[in-house]
Amino acid sequence: MADHLRPMEELLRIPILGIEDTIVVPVVLADKFELKPELIDFISNNHFFGLDNDDHHSQIKRFYQITRTFKINHVPHDVVKLILFPFSLKGAAETWLENEPPNSITSLDD
Repeated sequence: MADHLRPMEELLRIPILGIEDTIVVPVVLADKFELKPELIDFISNNHFFGLDNDDHHSQIKRFYQITRTFKINHVPHDVVKLILFPFSLKGAAETWLENEPPNSITSLDD
């Protein structure tokens, strides 16, 4: 079927078929779970670029310090960190994550 004749729902679904995320986030059993845009913005404003002179240990420590300041009821803290981690990366660090194999990060230890 020509693209111009496909239903919009199908057209929007096509680009992501077969694409898997690097980070596997466990299922959250909370009834209502939402990360506020302000929280994502806050994490995004504290990017780690992965430059040669960047200290990745300091970045991870800062990320943990920031993420431990909030709690979401019925959502494991590690799940929130796994979801937010990609938002903390930019530049070479973001490229590194994008080039990791699909489903290769399943916990914070990875």
